[in-house]
Amino acid sequence: MKKECIKGENLLISILTEKQLDEKFSFSLLRNLSLKAGLTPYGTPQIFQFPNEQVKTEEGISGIQLMIESHCAFHWWRQNNYVNITISSCRPISIVPVIEFLKEVFASNNVLWIKTLWPDPEIY
Repeated sequence: MKKECIKGENLLISILTEKQLDEKFSFSLLRNLSLKAGLTPYGTPQIFQFPNEQVKTEEGISGIQLMIESHCAFHWWRQNNYVNITISSCRPISIVPVIEFLKEVFASNNVLWIKTLWPDPEIY
């Protein structure tokens, strides 16, 4: 008998941008990103700036927003003008509104993305 399993997807996004992030922008990004994805924010976004006591060699911001369906997170490295975003959900992610939103808020057309499924359908 085949076991029923949760089916979800991950959206992995890379962005090159000249945009300089701050805490206010990052908070708004995470809150709106989950909504654009068609998902439900749970709690308040958590934002971490570095360098800090734990990370002394890098400069940037990281953040996470828990969602009823899972989470979204981002990391921005100031010195590389690079943003990495991950959205993970046990429900389908609305990809087009997410990518359009990110192109607009980061003022960048240099947005690459890939969607992966979990668990891997080849395993089950």
